[in-house]
Amino acid sequence: MSINRREALRGSGFAGLLAAVVVAGFSPDAIGQVVPPPPEQAPAAPVEEAPAPDRAERRRQASEAARDALPEAKKLLLDSAKALNQATSLRFTSRYRVEGNLPVKLGSVEARVTMLKPEGQKYHWITRAVGSGSLRDGEAPKPFDVAWYLDQTQVVDEGAKKVVVRKGRVTDASARAAEFARLKEMYGPTPWNTELEGATLALAPDEVVNGVNCRVVDVSYTANRRTARIWLGESDLIPRRFTQFAGLQNEQAQFRASMILELTDVEVGQPLAMSDVTVSAPDGFETEAFVITERPKPEERARVGSRPGTTVGANSDSGDAPEGAVATQRPAPRNVLPAAPDFRMVTTDGSELTLSSMRGSVVVLDFWGTWALGCKQSGPELQGLHERMKDRGVRVIGIASKERNEEKAASTFKERGQAYTLVTQGGAVASAYGVATFPTVVVVGRAGEILLKVEKYVPGESIKQIEATIETHLASGG
Repeated sequence: MSINRREALRGSGFAGLLAAVVVAGFSPDAIGQVVPPPPEQAPAAPVEEAPAPDRAERRRQASEAARDALPEAKKLLLDSAKALNQATSLRFTSRYRVEGNLPVKLGSVEARVTMLKPEGQKYHWITRAVGSGSLRDGEAPKPFDVAWYLDQTQVVDEGAKKVVVRKGRVTDASARAAEFARLKEMYGPTPWNTELEGATLALAPDEVVNGVNCRVVDVSYTANRRTARIWLGESDLIPRRFTQFAGLQNEQAQFRASMILELTDVEVGQPLAMSDVTVSAPDGFETEAFVITERPKPEERARVGSRPGTTVGANSDSGDAPEGAVATQRPAPRNVLPAAPDFRMVTTDGSELTLSSMRGSVVVLDFWGTWALGCKQSGPELQGLHERMKDRGVRVIGIASKERNEEKAASTFKERGQAYTLVTQGGAVASAYGVATFPTVVVVGRAGEILLKVEKYVPGESIKQIEATIETHLASGG
């Protein structure tokens, strides 16, 4: 301390001392008080790290990320497929009509449609349609009451005095008309599968359909020149209208048409019973029920494809499994066959034909032409196959291609004695199946797989190969 400062303090007495204390940063009120030590701070709690996501969570996150990267139109159809899979019942009024200049004027259908998933079934619907309709324009509408489950059809058989269940396609005209009341794109484990996997999608402006706000998706199919438009209810994503356009994208097309199916008064998730999806039996008639197989249990699914001599539960190769343990089954190797492209065609009798509607039957596709000499020999042989196997769930479909005169194709087909189903506008389907030579015969199995493709048809030999393939497939249960 300097001499001047000491002198100042000595001269000022108590006042100088007080001033010095204030200058040093102490409050006058604190003089003579004991200042407590600062409180001890509690140690910081350790930060818990979030557990790493498990495999299922990682897969879910990856799935969401992949979905977010999809175009909006595809996400919309995927959400619609999810809504259809989650629904347990549907009920709506269905109206089908055709507008355009098709060579055969198709009729119209109106029905009340009820759909119910049987107990234990996650994806497959029983569908019943009650209404009336005609296959051709100008014909009087015929009433119908028809139900379907997979490849089974339930109808009234007046001659047998009972409601019967038939496998495969029913040829009764009213039952065939009833099929137009169904929107087949809604069915199966993957609704909208053809649109999601085999088409280009684009969003269209929202529209109001019969008082319902709808999201709209435009579809351009890659297998042919057809296009479609789908209207989905904004709140539930259930379809309200589905229209397919034929020839509108082809300026050289001779025929142009719009095939329109509208769904109104839609009810989702209402409590229904099996009686709601069972054809009404007249008094005194018996009723055959659909065959609904139970879904296999997990242990039963594990046995599928196992090699003989193995059991379930532990590694049979380890040699150290405890006594009584069950060995893990190894799936047997399978020959995976290619899937046949689906199609939608109009036959010469005016009915609509799709491959998916024939699921459960063996389908023989005869790609032919009046201008191909080899078809003069293949046609009668395939007619014989049709006659021998039509009652065993085998469908033969004649698909004419590159025909300038469709009426001539139909008359030639008849003159050669061929009585199986005929389509005269088969160019797009032939292209989808990669047909380059005529005749070409493709055999499609019950599950929609291609069993055989004969491109170099040899009279007398090829028909034996085709029939042997079908017999083997039927014997194995498909």
